[in-house]
This record gives sequence, C-alpha cells and structure tokens, in this order.
Amino acid sequence: MERMFAGAWSSISHAFGRAVKSYDDVPEKSLIEGGRNRSMSEFSEDSVGSKRSSKVQKLKAWMVFGSKRYIGKKYSQSQDFDITEHEMESKMSDPTRRNTLRPESLKAIKIIGRGGYGKVILMKDDQGEICVVKEVRKSRLKPRAESTKKGTSTRVEQAEAENLVFHRTGHHPFLVKFEGSYQTKEKLFLFMEFCPGGEMFYHMQSQGVFNESRTKLYMAEIVCALSYLHELGIIYRDLKPENILLDSQGHIRLADFGLACCFNKLGDDNSMRCQTVCGTPEYIAPEIILLASAKSSRRSYGKSVDWWAMGTLMFEMLYRKPPFYNKDRKSMFNKILDCNLEFPASRNQVSEDAKDFITALLKFNPEDRLGYGNHGSSDLMAHPFFHSVSFEKVMNSCLEHEFIPNLKSNFDTQNFDTFFTQENLCQDINSDDSFDVTLNGYEYLPESFSDAEWYV
Repeated sequence: MERMFAGAWSSISHAFGRAVKSYDDVPEKSLIEGGRNRSMSEFSEDSVGSKRSSKVQKLKAWMVFGSKRYIGKKYSQSQDFDITEHEMESKMSDPTRRNTLRPESLKAIKIIGRGGYGKVILMKDDQGEICVVKEVRKSRLKPRAESTKKGTSTRVEQAEAENLVFHRTGHHPFLVKFEGSYQTKEKLFLFMEFCPGGEMFYHMQSQGVFNESRTKLYMAEIVCALSYLHELGIIYRDLKPENILLDSQGHIRLADFGLACCFNKLGDDNSMRCQTVCGTPEYIAPEIILLASAKSSRRSYGKSVDWWAMGTLMFEMLYRKPPFYNKDRKSMFNKILDCNLEFPASRNQVSEDAKDFITALLKFNPEDRLGYGNHGSSDLMAHPFFHSVSFEKVMNSCLEHEFIPNLKSNFDTQNFDTFFTQENLCQDINSDDSFDVTLNGYEYLPESFSDAEWYV
C-alpha cells in the first residue's frame, strides 16, 4: 500500500519538481489554473500546455471545483467502451426493445427534476398512463473546441451509452423501467417509468438515519441490481442516494446510467477495466483517485468500485454521513486513501455483522474487497449480514419494506423536492447555439412534432 501511495504522490511531485506527500502539499495556485467549475472532461493536453501539467490540473480541478456532490462526467469510447458498432446496432434494432410509447399522445403534469443538461418531467397519456421523460437539449452536448481532438463530444457518447444500457438491461425489478428513446433536431427524450417514492436522497435528508433492518433490505436489492449489471458487462460507477428511486411499495430502482460503461464480457470480470476518472466525491473508490494521479496508462479499475460505493452508501444510511466525508475535498480524498474506517456512535443499534460487511466493502485494495472476482456477488449474498434474507424472495419483491411512501394518487409528487415541483410548467426554449448531431439509438420523431404540445 505504501508503494501505491508513493507512486500517486510522486507523479504529482514530478510535475512541481519537489516532494509532495499529500494533496495538501500541492501549491494553491495550481488549483485555480484553468478557472473554476471546469469539469474533468474540459481539461486536455491541448488546453493546459503539457502532458504533465494536464495530469495534475485534471486531478486538482476535479477535486476542488466540482459541483455540490458531483464530479464532472467524462466518457471516452476509446478507453471504457468495449461494444462493437455491430452489437450496438443489433441491440437498438431488437424488436423486443422497440419504442412503444408515442410522445405525441402525452401531456406534461409537473417538473420533478432538473440537471445541467436538461429536466425530468412527469407525463400522462390520453389513456391515463404515467411516465417520466428526461429531456436534454442537444446544444448542451456540444463539444468545446479545446476539449476534444476528434470533434465528437464526450457528452454525446454519454447520451448514447445511457441509451445502450437501457436497451441492454431489459426489465429488472430494481432498475428503472425503460419506455423508449427519441430525438428531434434540437432535443433528446428518454422515457422511463415514474417512481412516486422519489429519490433515496430526499428521504435520507428528511428522515435521518435508517435502522439496520430497513437498510438491510435496501442493500439486498442493490446487490441484486448491481450483480445483474455486472453479469451483463456493465459497471455502474455512480451509485449514490440521488440515483436511487423508490417505487410505490418502497422497492428501489437504480436510475441514471450516464456514467455506466459497457463491455463485451467474456466470462471473466477482469476483462472489464476502466481508465476514466469519474464519479461522485463522497462515493469514489481509492483506485479512481490513484488513477487520476498515475503516470502509467496501464492503471485501471473494475467493478469493485461499485461495491465500494455500496459500502459508503450503507454507512451513510446508518450513520447519517459518508464514512470519509469532509467539507474540504482535498482532505476527504486523503481520508479515502488512508482508508481508516471508524464507526461513530449511533442512536440505532448497529450489529457487528453490519459493521463487518461495511468494513469488507471498504477495503483499500480492490482484490481484498468483498465482491471482487467472478463469484463476488455470491460472496456478498453469503455474508452473515444477510443470513436472515432470502434473495429469492428479494428478487420476487416478496419482502415488504418498513417504509412505504404515502401516496394520494398515481401521480403524487410529494416525495420530490418542491424546488422542482413548484417550477412553472412550460417548454424550454432552444438556445441559438444549436448543435446539429444525430445520436445512435434514438428514434427520430416526425418533423411535425413539437414538445410545446405537451404544455397546452
């Protein structure tokens, strides 16, 4: 472990020509070169001058100037995307996965979310059926001149990858159900099922810590979801409370596959290796931080980053905050790399089995982490923490959750943040900065279609 730390720090030290023992030793000036709020994907060797300075600036900008809980996304087809063009075309043309939902029959009910690229709208069709649409303006996907050498935006690749994941996964009880993907000249539309229980993050903020039995069933369902993705050759890479939705019965649904990467898995989990620095700071695994500062292109990571994030999430459910959390992001990354796990006092009793399960997930070395290897999912399910859980019943949604959302109707939005639900319901006007691009896998809507009809 000491050699790994030494390698990480020495790569940064080399850039500054002096000894660097921790992220705190990097000069403050280096943290602000390139400007604030620039994501990882916006730094390139061309924009910052040299290979060495690029490596350091990428790491520092990502660490210090990311958004509130989110690191700028970067997706590289050449590094992390192992699906052939033929497979992509066959997945998209599979008749069992063709779009059945018709956007022209929908009416907007309420906005339930909004992000950097677009918004999420609750919709109802003329038969009274409910769904949500994730709407993204193509102009938001436009590459910056200094951030790409090929003229293809990494954001475009992200949007195509998310659509591919939906097509690849089919229906699973703990993944949000896919209803279709469309595009016009100006916008993308991803249609999904409506989960009226809202985000897990909303309930964690409003209810505080969860007891162990409630947490255990959430973890069992997440294990099933992640195991299924891994079996399909998909690494999720962004497990966090904001990306977990609850259905009307309190069961979880993983959502937002914008950072997921797909592989042509050939039976060996070691063939699924990523080299992109991405994720959310509180839940990011040590090997991703080390990758950000590594000089060697041979360093990579695998599916164990998802199990690390699950351990972090479970800790937060039981103890209110992530295990290595610090308001200062540099300090937080140092704590993640130190990997010194401590369990604070909790108002709810936490068993030794639960603590051991978290400890096994938050191991510094991926090879030592519970869940590593081709049989990792079985090892997780066999842990004493789950001795009272029947995973067959979990998969069949036979186990009742302690918390069931209180809903007044099928389209009740009380479990969503009022910051979004009270927003005026109107069409987002396209910017003058248009981006003429056709994305693979998104069906074109007729030229006569206008999303303005949704708001009439």
